[in-house]
Amino acid sequence: MEELTESEPVDSEVESYARDLLKAVEACESAAETQIRAALSSWTFERVTPVELCILRVGLAELEGGLGVPPIVAIDEAIRLAKEFGTKNSEKFINGVLDAIFKKKKPAP
Repeated sequence: MEELTESEPVDSEVESYARDLLKAVEACESAAETQIRAALSSWTFERVTPVELCILRVGLAELEGGLGVPPIVAIDEAIRLAKEFGTKNSEKFINGVLDAIFKKKKPAP
């Protein structure tokens, strides 16, 4: 983070959010792995690519709610990241995992 902010001019609001997001990802790392493992139906955790795992961790940190990101936006942004940086089917995989986790967290109507 320090290297990035020193080498590139970054808006203070963007930098602040990035730092908060990084802290949130670090804080929920072990819980995120547990949630991801539980959401994998016919997939093993070891098959999740490092890029997908990072995207899932960021999405889960935003889904926790402490950053002020609505759940649908958090999932949509994770899908966009998967489209740009993941493999051919990453976007469907990311959507499926985050949606399954969100549905478990969402209070019943």
